[in-house]
Amino acid sequence: MKHDQYWKTTLWIFFQEFMELFFPKASSHLDFTYIKLLNKEIFTDLPAG
Repeated sequence: MKHDQYWKTTLWIFFQEFMELFFPKASSHLDFTYIKLLNKEIFTDLPAG
């Protein structure tokens, strides 16, 4: 799904702004100079288990 990748890329680029807009109290406690976003996406072979 291409739209999924666009959303993830946008969120990575504007993470600080996203947090400040939707989670203002939590974002005031974060040091955005230290945050490192990790890619946790795993692709599995569902038919084979």
